[in-house]
Amino acid sequence: MKNKKKFSTGAVVAAVISAVVLGFVGFISIIVASVFHIAGKASPEADQFLKLIGDGKVAAAYESTAFQYRSLQSADAFEKSVEDLNLNSFQKVFWSKRSIHKDHAERDFSALRGNVTTAGGDKIPFSIQLIRDGRTWKVLSFAKTENLDEESPGIELADSPELHNLARSSVRMINRGIVTGDFTELYRSLAGVFRNQTTPDVHRDQFTELVKYDLDFSNVTDQLAVFSEAPQIDSNGKLLLKGEFDVHPRKAAFEFICIFEDEEWKLISYNIFSYPNPPSIPSPAVIDSLTRSALTDLSDAFKSGDFTTFTANASNFFRQDYTAENVREAFIQFVEEKIDISGADQLEIAFTEEPGINEEGILTIFGTYRNTVNIVTFDIACLLEDSEWKLITINVATEPINSGEATETDPVDDLISFLENRFTINPDLDPAEFQNKLASLRRLISEIR
Repeated sequence: MKNKKKFSTGAVVAAVISAVVLGFVGFISIIVASVFHIAGKASPEADQFLKLIGDGKVAAAYESTAFQYRSLQSADAFEKSVEDLNLNSFQKVFWSKRSIHKDHAERDFSALRGNVTTAGGDKIPFSIQLIRDGRTWKVLSFAKTENLDEESPGIELADSPELHNLARSSVRMINRGIVTGDFTELYRSLAGVFRNQTTPDVHRDQFTELVKYDLDFSNVTDQLAVFSEAPQIDSNGKLLLKGEFDVHPRKAAFEFICIFEDEEWKLISYNIFSYPNPPSIPSPAVIDSLTRSALTDLSDAFKSGDFTTFTANASNFFRQDYTAENVREAFIQFVEEKIDISGADQLEIAFTEEPGINEEGILTIFGTYRNTVNIVTFDIACLLEDSEWKLITINVATEPINSGEATETDPVDDLISFLENRFTINPDLDPAEFQNKLASLRRLISEIR
């Protein structure tokens, strides 16, 4: 028979909201020739862009790109991208795939894919994306493409201060709304399609959990974002940013989608959440103490039916969600059946997995011990709060020891028991001398072991 109850609360809080953007995507298949005619108009601009680079006119090539690109990539970042792709030795290009589509604002985008041949004869699989600017096409992004036969992916951007500034300013603007409760500034900064589908109150409601835990991301002022994925512009011209800032003692992770509107990049979707900075794993002595204390508190609660002390010793996260009475109800079977998990304060505990810190900064502990009645298995999770590890999850299971089955015993104890029985049969032996000999025998056997 096993009895099992689990109680937990999350350590990650998040908010996500986005606009529904219905774009016009795809290959215009009614008249295939028209696609190549329109997209073909973009290819001379792409050819000229690459020729400028091959002729050593890198600065001119940079100035010829779309303003959207230059707002995200500095001249230095552009030059580095050119060098990394070996475009300085550009000789010629053959475009094998062409497409054109519109975004929600009816702007034309053209994607070209093919092989760039260098002066040394090397072939570079290459993708370039352009946007129509009046009567001309301008480069929006470009990158090496591993597989020309796959669907056109987003094109990655080189790391640059502009990308960090955009991520940082977006996080700070959201933070000001969280701290003040007024999301009007954030609302006004959004792309028009996003504003039309929401109100400031809608955005405020998304951050109920972050406000509840008094989270503050204002100290990202001078930080660089750590991008978990390379920033990129997708095939619809949307900018994708995903990463995090270290706002000690937590991290602020973000996922932003932006479109270019009114000469700047504006949010049409955001997801922001917070989790603790992974702390260092505590010493074995601390882990042992945490384990014994939690299990002893729980054992005392099972016996008394009062979970006040157990709940008081848990983390703030735990207590914000659960009262002592809630916990009692969760463990009511243990209480009513008087299930015995005692002994954790004294008995030997075997850890069945190496204690560790997971990606959310949670300390996890798994183990088992055996008292006179039950084999007890457990898993415990703790969160570092105010420099002290506190319980956020505990899970226990018990399996009664079957007295009818043979159980493994210590052979030394068996021998001593046998000799003690022999002494009972032969009472002529001196009791004190006999006990001394037994103690000497036990020490000798222990040394041999």
